[in-house]
Amino acid sequence: DFIDQNYLSEYDAITVNSEIMRQTPFEEMITLRDEYPISDEDEETENTYLAWNVVTGDPGNIKEMIAFDVIDYALFSMPGAPVKQALLDHGIGKDINSLFSDGILQPYFSVSSRNAEESQAEEFVRIIRETLEKQISEGIDRKSLLARINYMEFQFREADYATYPKGLMYGIDVFDTWLYDESNPFVTLRQLDAYESLRRELDGDYFEKLIKEKILDNPHAALIILAPKKGLQQERDQKTAEKLAAYKASLSEEEIEELVEATKALKAYQEKADTPEDIECLPMLTREDIGKKARQLSNIECRLYEEPHEGINPEIIFHRASSNGIGYMDIFWDIHNVPMEEIPYIGLLKAVLANVNTASHTYMDLNNEINMNTGGIAFNTSVFEDLKSVNASEYRVFFSVRGKALYGMIGTAIDYIREVIT
Repeated sequence: DFIDQNYLSEYDAITVNSEIMRQTPFEEMITLRDEYPISDEDEETENTYLAWNVVTGDPGNIKEMIAFDVIDYALFSMPGAPVKQALLDHGIGKDINSLFSDGILQPYFSVSSRNAEESQAEEFVRIIRETLEKQISEGIDRKSLLARINYMEFQFREADYATYPKGLMYGIDVFDTWLYDESNPFVTLRQLDAYESLRRELDGDYFEKLIKEKILDNPHAALIILAPKKGLQQERDQKTAEKLAAYKASLSEEEIEELVEATKALKAYQEKADTPEDIECLPMLTREDIGKKARQLSNIECRLYEEPHEGINPEIIFHRASSNGIGYMDIFWDIHNVPMEEIPYIGLLKAVLANVNTASHTYMDLNNEINMNTGGIAFNTSVFEDLKSVNASEYRVFFSVRGKALYGMIGTAIDYIREVIT
């Protein structure tokens, strides 16, 4: 009522046709070429971008949308993924990326290669298609598919949006389908049945049929070639300068003066300080709105062993909190004894851990095992101010690993961490 009485009632209602029209499917794949500017010092060789894009699916079919994300992981984006590896083995670029874009009227799947040659465009598409056809005939690795399904379900159940309110993010999520189908706004919030259904589909050829029908046999596709060109930026700048000069020449002295004054007025408006009356219009919290009692934290300190084990007995700080059945752990190693000049190598170490073979698993199998049984394991370096030091500028550097899993799988997550670091 407040908005209606104070604002909307002053205007007449109108009907706005905001429907987003579908693009008519192509009869065959199209090829589009464009250029981007590089400096005179850059090389034009091995500097082309190639992208193959296919329009797929219906955003309201949540099972299919999740399935395409699973396919993206298993065949394109995971370490050692078949399509990515095939392109790299054939020297088609040096960096392969893939993307399944949903939440739009016509979701699409995209594979791109960076640092390629324009002459490799046809081979780029051929290798993708041949590798997909091989996966269909031989069957996609079920562990890779299951790993992604389990990981996505874990993320959905966890619903960790960091500092953003969960309700706000749920509200944004519903727009993925609500914008295009007003009768089906909450499908994105009801995904659990889709995960269970996809797990059952692992016993059949659902994923292989989806690739054949929606990707390989789908002519609604485009090959994009973005080639480098020296001097292109200068050409664009020259055209812009000529266009502006021609426009200025078409103006009278009075019109030029009007533009100058309008620009001055705009800058003055942008730089003008808000008046106290304007500021008072903003809703503000009062002291009474803020709770006076600090939130109580549960910090339980203990040791890993009753007695030191091999001279080591790490300190544990346990936080008892509601976490929807998910356990979170952070393990820190003090690396103060690492020389400062070698700290950058720690950054390299954290990038390769869990992406190389171990004594028990190949890096592909390990990645699948981690995703099947946990919510993820990540290595990092952490820097903290040394609160015990009298010198406020002293810091402590740690190598850390963060893992999360359902309570019953915490032990498994620790086993994977031990396997990786030993």
